[in-house]
Amino acid sequence: MSSPVRLAARALCALACLAVAAPADAEGARKPAKGAHGAHKPKAPAPGAHAAPAPPAGARPVAPRATPPRAAPPPLALRVQKVTLDNGLRVVLSVDHSTPTVAVSVAYDAGARREPRGQGGLAHLALHLAFDGSANVASGEHERLVAARGGAANATSTADATVLDDELPAGEVPLALWLEAERMKAPTFDAADLARERARAFGERARDVEGAPYAAAQVELRALAYQGYWPYEHDPLGSQRDLEALDIDAVRAFHAAHRGPEHAVLAIAGDIDTDEVVALVHRFFDHVPRGDGAPDVEPPRLAEPTGARDVTRDDAHATSPALAYGWVGPGAFEPDHDALELALRVLADGPGSRVATRLGAGALDVSARAEDLVGPDLFSVFARLAPTQRADDAAKKIDDEIAGLARRAPSAAEVEGAAARARSSFLAELAGHAGRARLMATWELLAGDARLLEGRERA
Repeated sequence: MSSPVRLAARALCALACLAVAAPADAEGARKPAKGAHGAHKPKAPAPGAHAAPAPPAGARPVAPRATPPRAAPPPLALRVQKVTLDNGLRVVLSVDHSTPTVAVSVAYDAGARREPRGQGGLAHLALHLAFDGSANVASGEHERLVAARGGAANATSTADATVLDDELPAGEVPLALWLEAERMKAPTFDAADLARERARAFGERARDVEGAPYAAAQVELRALAYQGYWPYEHDPLGSQRDLEALDIDAVRAFHAAHRGPEHAVLAIAGDIDTDEVVALVHRFFDHVPRGDGAPDVEPPRLAEPTGARDVTRDDAHATSPALAYGWVGPGAFEPDHDALELALRVLADGPGSRVATRLGAGALDVSARAEDLVGPDLFSVFARLAPTQRADDAAKKIDDEIAGLARRAPSAAEVEGAAARARSSFLAELAGHAGRARLMATWELLAGDARLLEGRERA
């Protein structure tokens, strides 16, 4: 039995009020602010913070409950070092001898936002083909070689980037670097590979979007929020129609334009000797030629909605109705992003949030997230309702909580809890070598400097 899912795209002004009293420099939630010409500057607190309301006349003051001071967590020693090769490849390294493993990540400025209109899914399809071998590595051999040495190879493509990962025991850096250099400079793309990988992409979309409850609604919410803004409006997995129209020449052109060393960051984290690793990087990557150097295409202008966009769709895989809200706001490294994200967490991040509390037993779960896109970011709230809960009634309560957060500013405890959850999630990814290498690669690529992670980790 299908269940209805209501989607609502809202103007940013409906969300911007949430930043009131959720300061941008709250502990554990700071990202670097990207200013003019890519320069980074400290983020100022959100303006207009409200003071707590005065107690009514005659009210007896209540002494606050004493709580033990929160111990500061021990800092992670990232010690990020940087090298840039003559071909433009940026290399970032972090030494950590606590675990005898090493992780290598290569992040390319080759996300779905780089795809020409009508070629949705091109970046993801090119990622599939990256595992089909190169001039000196047979199809599938990359994964087999890494697995044979006790490691794992993974890859992902998003709206902003394509990231390829290898995690191996310490001492296997030469293998990982050789494999990634081969994949960067000499991939083999042919029509047979394309047909096979396109079929896999169809299957992935059928499983992860069309066959998963609420997944198609999240894709549609994105399209609704970014309406007319192609870089982020379309699904990185691509549509059936676009995928069917792609040919091998389009894949080759995309790789040449966006996956040369000048558009990439190589990150290495773990139990390594810096001098030895830098020598290996020069050995394997110095002779990788630059790509075509295609110029950046100016994205279309994002038109902020002046009113609400609402759509209701039946979801054949959903067992209960749901509501999804989306707002487009500042990018992940822009001023005010973190204040909005903190306020969003106060509003709807988990069972203790205001929306979850207001809906009570009428909601099975409530969540909030920011996509952390480098361009205009998507902030969203998702509420899965109990089968007996009327969607109209739940929507009125959520709308009331959104408006109410501007009137009743987040308390210190709410802000501290939201910041603690944000920091915990961030540190969990940063602590392991694989997550650290991936973050270093993507922050160097998108924020301009992986060393900014050290400031965020200490925040």
